[in-house]
Amino acid sequence: MSSVRDLGLWLAAAVTIVAVVTMAFLSPVAGLAATAVLAVLVAAVLRAPAAGFVAAAVLLQASATSALIDPLASVPLRLGGIACLVAAGLVRGSIGRPARPHSVFIGLMLSAMGLYLLFATLGDGQYAPFLAEMAGLAACAVWLVAATSWVPVEAMRSGLVVGLVVAIAANVAAVVLAPGMAFGLGRLRGFLENANGLGCFAAALGMVAVTVVRRRMLAGGLFLASAAVIAATGSRSSAAALLVTAAVIVLVEFRWPVKIGCLFASALVLASIIDSNSVIAWVTSRGNTREQTLSYAVSTFDANPWTGVGLDNELHEVASSPLRALVHAGIWGAVAVTVMWVALIAYGVTGGGRGLAVAFGLVTLSIFEGVLLSPISPFLLVLSACLITVQRTATSRAGAHRRRAGARVRNGAGRAGVDR
Repeated sequence: MSSVRDLGLWLAAAVTIVAVVTMAFLSPVAGLAATAVLAVLVAAVLRAPAAGFVAAAVLLQASATSALIDPLASVPLRLGGIACLVAAGLVRGSIGRPARPHSVFIGLMLSAMGLYLLFATLGDGQYAPFLAEMAGLAACAVWLVAATSWVPVEAMRSGLVVGLVVAIAANVAAVVLAPGMAFGLGRLRGFLENANGLGCFAAALGMVAVTVVRRRMLAGGLFLASAAVIAATGSRSSAAALLVTAAVIVLVEFRWPVKIGCLFASALVLASIIDSNSVIAWVTSRGNTREQTLSYAVSTFDANPWTGVGLDNELHEVASSPLRALVHAGIWGAVAVTVMWVALIAYGVTGGGRGLAVAFGLVTLSIFEGVLLSPISPFLLVLSACLITVQRTATSRAGAHRRRAGARVRNGAGRAGVDR
């Protein structure tokens, strides 16, 4: 990028990090702050599409702060993030025509999510929530179309990395700015509602670092930083997702001696994370909350196998995406999550080994966290952007390689014709 575009990118980053801190302390004026931030960011987008992606990533993460739990405060911020992404796609400059959106991936994701929401709301007679969720699904469709086609892949790559770094740095800075808020039950959460949310965003940064960041030193530094943040949050689901992503990359891209060494090291790390007698004990530990969640989901499904109990009608919070879908929508919720998993993996395969690695990482994360079921959840939008960025980066590099190979063949044929 040019120096002007670099300036616009980092200006957007600086403004949004101030916005995150301001919204965390001044929730009554969060709407006014968001409006002011968007005004500055739109100007930045006019200089660089990547600045719009920075704005989108940071505003989405800001919507998950503890000061914005009320949907009336957080939803406008999420819609603002989607608007920034669309603006980044529309202001393409001289980059050329947009690519075609990946209709199969988008269609499967939206259809599965719509199936879940249909039975979770109308199946329980919730008409107003159904209309609200359908509006959110339309916004999610705009996000997926813009991310898979409109926004230049270079802008997505740089904007996503900067956006994640800025937002995570803001939450880590809470240790100094607001130490009373920064920790919950001894776990780092920053300005977010809980520690697992910060762990999800840190896992996203780690996934992007090992898949699309070209400079090895920078990639290694970002990966280690994300791992350190995950360790501070105590989020084992995020640690498992990042570990699965790294393991798949090692299995796909490295030779056997490296595979064996890395897998052995991963096993040691996993054992230290688990610190228990079995994997099942790890999954069902943490004060037996996961074990209670599993028992509640099974008993609820046994009582309501076809319709579930409806959206937000559960007696106990269920974090896992498949279990939450099972509780809300019965068997149809389980079908919906399965289709989403298939869509993620099938789309990841088109991005090569690294795309597949991120897809498996997202599936792993969704097993423990409910990141797939809200159409405008900041976690769903940011994590889907990670997978899309990896896939588009891989396909663009493959296309460039084919073009270079074709040029060499044509040049060779031309020289042969001259020699004759």
